[in-house]
Amino acid sequence: MGVVRTDRWLRMYAEQWEKAESLTEKVNVARKTLIRPLCDVFQTKDAQALQDHLLQAGLLHPDQPPAPQWLEREEPWRIVAEQYRRLRQKWTGPEVKIYLLPIEERNRFLSEQLGGKMGLTLPEAVILFIHPAIEEEELRALLTHEYHHCCRLFQTKVTEQEITLLESIVMEGLAEHAVKEELGTERMAVWTRYYDRTWNRDWFEQWLRPNLDLPDRRLHYRYLYGDRQRGIPLWLGYYCGFRLVATAWDEKASTDRLLTCSAKELLTKSEFHDR
Repeated sequence: MGVVRTDRWLRMYAEQWEKAESLTEKVNVARKTLIRPLCDVFQTKDAQALQDHLLQAGLLHPDQPPAPQWLEREEPWRIVAEQYRRLRQKWTGPEVKIYLLPIEERNRFLSEQLGGKMGLTLPEAVILFIHPAIEEEELRALLTHEYHHCCRLFQTKVTEQEITLLESIVMEGLAEHAVKEELGTERMAVWTRYYDRTWNRDWFEQWLRPNLDLPDRRLHYRYLYGDRQRGIPLWLGYYCGFRLVATAWDEKASTDRLLTCSAKELLTKSEFHDR
């Protein structure tokens, strides 16, 4: 396993994209070259549904080809391979496949809130959506965060349907503390400090505490990312996860030791323990 050379997929995509005459044909080219090879990873035979899912997650839209830099650079695959090998050895982590794919740079949320990068984690795979000019340390930070999720899932053995909201927010907090440990505070995500000046503890009490035992990762997104229609603040679950781990963090405890610490134990030690 390890880093999959998706640059070869992108070359094939670019070549066939240029020959396609309609948008429908271009969508089909993207499905054939970029999506179908991932069907086994996502355990699905429905390539169209998977394409919709990945487009929503941040994949480059098929109305445009990959930027020329994607076809000229090999550094991103080398950087990710080096970081993966180092972290796997340090954390005694699982063997996974890692896929680098182009991000939709016209998406303002991805550009402004996430710095033009995004990741998806499965128990045995990581998908990294990036732009071709991403800085080396930013790429290392993204992989560190996502691969930490793989290591945490490897330790807890919970499925996506079993995972609770508490575990979801703790996973995010632990992963970004791993970024801090590996690369420093300057490489941490913007959401780690989003409410430092305006924090209201009542947000946690109103939105998160009543739902901490809620299972199924798919039901957690509104609490993790926020939901304007329901009045849930942007990045609430992510920010609280980082704050929870920060206030429960034992300075003597390293990332690899905390991988096995239960979410409930961290909650008990944090500022979010029952009032």
